[in-house]
Amino acid sequence: MSSNDGGYAHLIAHGLQSFWNEYLIKANCYRRRNLTLSKSNAWFSIMAFGPEHRMKHRLRTLRWLVATLCNCLYLLAAPRVHAGRSISLITHTRQLKYIDPGRPAFRVGLHNFRFFKYPHILSVLTLGEMCGGFWRAYTYYGRALRSCRLECEKRGVDFAVFRRLCNLGYLRFADYILSYMALERLGDVEVATTVQLEAYVGWLSTYRDAGLDISLVGYQHGLFELPPPPHQYVPIGFDTYYLRYSDSETWFVNNLLSNPGCEIKHRTQASTIDWQTVDREGFNNVLAYAAQDTMPSDIAIIDALLSYAEATNALVLLYLHPNYRDFPVQRWNGSRNLRAFSRERHQNVDLLVTRYSSMAMDYRLALGTQVLFVPGTDSLCIFEHQDVAVCRNVDELVSVLPKLLEA
Repeated sequence: MSSNDGGYAHLIAHGLQSFWNEYLIKANCYRRRNLTLSKSNAWFSIMAFGPEHRMKHRLRTLRWLVATLCNCLYLLAAPRVHAGRSISLITHTRQLKYIDPGRPAFRVGLHNFRFFKYPHILSVLTLGEMCGGFWRAYTYYGRALRSCRLECEKRGVDFAVFRRLCNLGYLRFADYILSYMALERLGDVEVATTVQLEAYVGWLSTYRDAGLDISLVGYQHGLFELPPPPHQYVPIGFDTYYLRYSDSETWFVNNLLSNPGCEIKHRTQASTIDWQTVDREGFNNVLAYAAQDTMPSDIAIIDALLSYAEATNALVLLYLHPNYRDFPVQRWNGSRNLRAFSRERHQNVDLLVTRYSSMAMDYRLALGTQVLFVPGTDSLCIFEHQDVAVCRNVDELVSVLPKLLEA
């Protein structure tokens, strides 16, 4: 495989842009907690745990490092694979349900030491190419960091914080370089992804701008979270994009799409939820709350919902997010008006409440259920539509609920 010096120069010069969107969604985790983001509390695993769980973040860092090293050894020893002209890249198998079948799936991420049913995208490289890629990353790493530092200064961002949030060490930079080499080796290829803001999607867009012969296909799987002001996302160079929610189109085109020639397609996709029916047991109403994480606002909203439920003989169904396993459900032990569910989701619900979960769209579009967003300072692209109920203040929640339930 021939070296593309111009392409690598572009990767180095645009390193910050490749990671920028991931930085912004992680920075949002601190903004919504009213915490000042600093080097001491910047954790790349902030999406999994709150900033107060320092030991869990340290263990996650160790786990990431071990998985990366194990995967490097595995990839060096694993047989090479061949790819067709149309592939999908995944970080988790649950993403496959949003992508049209028929595309061979490849794992992406040097730390992704799981889901061995699917080959890693780096396994298309020969042993010599992979070793050369690690060496190339070593020689370019310092230049890339200097480029990122200068760009951070222009944007008024602390480089040390940016680097920690994006885990921008040598191994992740090597992943950035090696993934470029793998797709360069494949030649003319159509690459599909179902995430919008993870770093590797920014990488793909940078690769495309660097002259790599790839066609980038995106599949919307959830609502778009707005970036923390005053920053904006780096638009992505999708060539084709499948919208799951038509209401997202205007915001997507204006804020997250860099290719004016992108073909926008609308998917009439049924909900992927396996709907269950809850026994209402004589309750007047059933409210569901789709939790996000262990934010204090999550707790405050559930407390308000439960207070309303106890006063009006209603039942609250608490839907736990699969990424957050430490939700303090025990806080409400003993209440007859609240039940928690890790996986079950129910169709006979009168109102679905959430901060910003895309589950609201499943209820709104698939079932016609009334939904209410209580996002605090967060914003989603869907909020610009007047028929979406939004309550910014938790203190007003109890007065809003009767109006929606009676509608």
